[in-house]
Amino acid sequence: MKSMHKLYLLLSIDAMLLFVLTWFIFQPNTLFSLPKCVLNETTGLFCPSCGATRMAVHLLKLQVWDAIKNNLLIFFTFSYLCFLYILWHVCLFKNKKFPQIYFNNKILFAYVTVVILFSVLRNIPYFPFTLLQP
Repeated sequence: MKSMHKLYLLLSIDAMLLFVLTWFIFQPNTLFSLPKCVLNETTGLFCPSCGATRMAVHLLKLQVWDAIKNNLLIFFTFSYLCFLYILWHVCLFKNKKFPQIYFNNKILFAYVTVVILFSVLRNIPYFPFTLLQP
């Protein structure tokens, strides 16, 4: 593995650890008021990312169930992106090409479709759909 790739790998891992440590030290909900969602404040509708900040805080506190309850879509998106990130570093470490099967136009189209469906379904005010609301 090239020395530049090793340096990049170490720097990216250090940056992630520094972010997590900073988040643990400075609890964002106690230090300052987070901005409210403009769409939710004006229309009362939930956008696809409503609850994402609370989800991130719960994940950093290792409260997985609370994270899933706050935003199911972003939770699975974050999980998939972490999988891709780890896979990318494994490919860098082994000097292999990153497989394009994990990120192509079909997956992107399917994801956009899921985001639109999630946006519509989480705003239906009846029982099974209210579980999708933050």
